Amino acid sequence: MDFNDFPNYFQAASRTAAKYQQYYKSIKRTAVILLILAVIIAMYSLQQPEYAFWAYGVIAVFLLSSFVLTVWLLTKKYDQIWQKSRSLKVSCKTITWQFIMGVGEFTDHAHPRELQSAFSKRIQRVVKEFEEITVYLDTSVLSREMLTAKMFELKQASFDYKKTYYAEHRIHSLHERYFKKAVEHHQKYKLWSLNLIMAQLLALGAIVYLMMGTSVDWSIITLVTMLVSSVVSWLELQQNLEKKQHYTLTLKKLEVIENGLENVTLESELSVYVRDVEKVISDPNAIWLAPEPVMNERVVLV
Repeated sequence: MDFNDFPNYFQAASRTAAKYQQYYKSIKRTAVILLILAVIIAMYSLQQPEYAFWAYGVIAVFLLSSFVLTVWLLTKKYDQIWQKSRSLKVSCKTITWQFIMGVGEFTDHAHPRELQSAFSKRIQRVVKEFEEITVYLDTSVLSREMLTAKMFELKQASFDYKKTYYAEHRIHSLHERYFKKAVEHHQKYKLWSLNLIMAQLLALGAIVYLMMGTSVDWSIITLVTMLVSSVVSWLELQQNLEKKQHYTLTLKKLEVIENGLENVTLESELSVYVRDVEKVISDPNAIWLAPEPVMNERVVLV
């Protein structure tokens, strides 16, 4: 399915998530770069003590700027807006696939008006869980259709077509996406590992140099700067390792899921299969409501 074939809330949440993800990553990246530059200048200045005054000033500006950016991120909470928008997006996507495959109240025997009403209620119940971020959603996107023509077209398609379509556009698509994500975070993990090693080696080199007679003032600023750089590296290292492991585990689940689709031979079996699969592959942070006959309470996927 193309982007515009999904419900309006999916499109709006997707745009908002991408927007605030960019804000968060750009500011965070800038803060880290400033810290790294401060480390480089501190190390270089050890060799040029006559420029100590100017080095103090530049390092202070970089550290202060990094601090201001960090406080800005904490107060604006771009990461929370990004994650909650992403959760809304994933939740809407899950409900969309349930609708297409006739899961629960979205049975193929229901009247179009009943289907539209049931889908609208499900979406609105999920949106209610994210009321705090609705103000960030683009109203022009929300004015689009909640139920698209493509969704009805797929829902009315034959069993074989829907089975093949779900395998290709849901399972295979996720497999490719998670594979790229696993590789991406593996590369980032290696990069931050190298950064941590370099920071520690530079710190050891600075200590050896300081033991040869450099002033105490320079020892303090160098060690503090190295400490900050190392802490940032450790945090990024752990975060990327956890994400890499998460995507790798999800890839294994998708392989098992894909093999299970071969045993689905009936329309009713496909509906049950999709219901169970969506519970497994939905994002861990997604909040969505299971079909009424299955569960009346909110399910938080872990």
